[in-house]
Amino acid sequence: MRSFLDQPGVPLVQTTLSCRSGKARLDLHQQRYLPYGVMAGESSTWDVPVCVRFGRGKTMDSQCFLLDKAEASFDVEGSCPDWYLPNADARGYYRFEMDKPDLARLAAAVSSLAPVEQMTYADALSSAFHRGTLPPGTLLEAVPLLAGSELPQVATALLGDFEWIRENLTDAGVRGQLDAWIAQIYMPRLEQLGWRRQKGEAESVTNLRTRLAELLAMTMRWAPARAPLATQGRQALGLGKEKGVDLSRADPDLLDLALKIAVQEGGETAYAAALTAFEAERDTARRYALLGALGSTHDAALAARARDYGLGKAVQIGEMRYLYSSQMDEPENREASWNWLSRNFDAYRQRLSPFAQSGLPKSFSTGACSNEDAERVSAFIAPRVDSLIGGDRGLAQTLESIRQCAALRKHIDHSAFAEWVAARGSN
Repeated sequence: MRSFLDQPGVPLVQTTLSCRSGKARLDLHQQRYLPYGVMAGESSTWDVPVCVRFGRGKTMDSQCFLLDKAEASFDVEGSCPDWYLPNADARGYYRFEMDKPDLARLAAAVSSLAPVEQMTYADALSSAFHRGTLPPGTLLEAVPLLAGSELPQVATALLGDFEWIRENLTDAGVRGQLDAWIAQIYMPRLEQLGWRRQKGEAESVTNLRTRLAELLAMTMRWAPARAPLATQGRQALGLGKEKGVDLSRADPDLLDLALKIAVQEGGETAYAAALTAFEAERDTARRYALLGALGSTHDAALAARARDYGLGKAVQIGEMRYLYSSQMDEPENREASWNWLSRNFDAYRQRLSPFAQSGLPKSFSTGACSNEDAERVSAFIAPRVDSLIGGDRGLAQTLESIRQCAALRKHIDHSAFAEWVAARGSN
């Protein structure tokens, strides 16, 4: 245990399987896992118990090895396997990375893995992608392999990476093709789940519906997903056939999404209705949803009003983040929000609780993914960092995150990825 307790980091176990004369040998190599662009101070090794699941036809078995040096080779019991998973039952405290042919064979067997092993497979893809060793197309090819799972954790395991790829590696044309491909995978599933929670519904169903609705309707702005939610939002604000605000007309799990879409598409009328409803509302969760809707407007003038409104007494200190985070979630509002902060830093900071001040640099850096972004954040926040409780740490973490994002973005071959997307769009 000392190798895990007395040094920082998580081991990355790289694996290669070779077969000769029906016998298999597994080569293992370990190093510290770090995302692309981050350098380790010195090499590290752990005493890593590595348990591997092997598949041969319809049968599976596992074998364990102790990797206690930088690299080692082990004989595999039995015949040469069709595929293998380097972390059986997901019990090992390490990440793994496989040779491309081995990874392809494992992908073909993903449906036969237990859910917890499917999750560790997804983590391996994600970690390799962020390490800069796995092309984005290879990661996205695994999305349909996992999307059909009944467990939301598995079905949506790679969506965070998809959202990063979508924002940082695509222009409008490529993004449209990529969205269409993802919508083919997930939109039928969302429609099958329906737009409202059913009596006695399992929590897993509710969670999956909410995540897919967020992806399709908000991140991708996919029209067929937005329309039912816009209707719910208008009805909740009294802008449909039934007049008067009644937030119970929308599904409670999708209320925040429904209100945001209603305000984004309803202009001044919907914004005013949401504002009036917020000032009359006393339920905490509903106030959060209404504030998020106000902040999410795409109308520049309304967005400016929302930012100023957040400094007023009507918005409680603990509620502010729902308004400003929804502002930053919308790319249309980010530049104006940053400019607003530069003019209102002191007033905004004074309203923050002591526990929230360290998060200020990060909260106004959503979408930042270039060295220029990092320089701008540093130039503005650094001279003011002493006025923020925990601000030095919050700024350092924010700048590290932006620079890592920028390094990976520059490292990836954008043209090759655009060709991958185009090939999927033509199928």
